Amino acid sequence: MLNPAEFEAFKAEYPQTEKSFRAELSNNLTFSVALYNRMQSEMDDYKAKRDSAHLWRQHAESLNHLLSLAIRTIDEGKTVIGTAQQRGLDDKVKGLQVAQEKLRMQMQLVSTALQS
Repeated sequence: MLNPAEFEAFKAEYPQTEKSFRAELSNNLTFSVALYNRMQSEMDDYKAKRDSAHLWRQHAESLNHLLSLAIRTIDEGKTVIGTAQQRGLDDKVKGLQVAQEKLRMQMQLVSTALQS
């Protein structure tokens, strides 16, 4: 389920080269959702193949890479949150925080699965 901020971000189209607040907000939200979904899909594949001799390894490596991307995305989101707070855009701040928390929870699930 998408929260309202995520839904609005998917309706907007900004090129990756655009350097505006709205573009950064939209791109951060859509990338966070994409990471969340990709982690979930990769986790399903990892769990299905973790009892095999070697097939699980590529999924574990993908999950580790996705974790790195998620850390970077959350860090970039903090900058966008700071800008939104300066501009008094509380609804944008809340939407980004909700998306980041959802991504953090997914990251925790991935970390736990990889450690076990």
